[in-house]
Amino acid sequence: MMRGGWVGSAIVASQLVGGALASDAWGQGLTSDSPKVLVVIAHPDDDAAFSGVLYQITHQLDGVVDLALVTDGSGGYRYSTFAEEIYRLKLTDEAVARQHLPAIRKRELMAGGAIVGISKPIGRIRPPQLT
Repeated sequence: MMRGGWVGSAIVASQLVGGALASDAWGQGLTSDSPKVLVVIAHPDDDAAFSGVLYQITHQLDGVVDLALVTDGSGGYRYSTFAEEIYRLKLTDEAVARQHLPAIRKRELMAGGAIVGISKPIGRIRPPQLT
């Protein structure tokens, strides 16, 4: 589910020379010409908007894609009507959704990431608390 403004700024593509990102790409035999991409998304399903590009980077260009997630998906209960039938849970109920959606969305993200070739989901980014 795309929310306004996120998709345009969701992919941060950079040459991650050194560092722990890009799944330690240099140790995997990648050349300096191989694309190394960090995808930063707000919601666990936002990567679906550009999954074709990610697949092409990993499968056709022999690149590496890592992913950082800002939220855990627990706030998506308002949009989980269709998922209720699939998971047999009342996911439009906030309490039920906040308990179950993070694990469901993580499984979905990992399964989709395996198909498109995301190397290492680096976990959830925890934004600093504003005072």
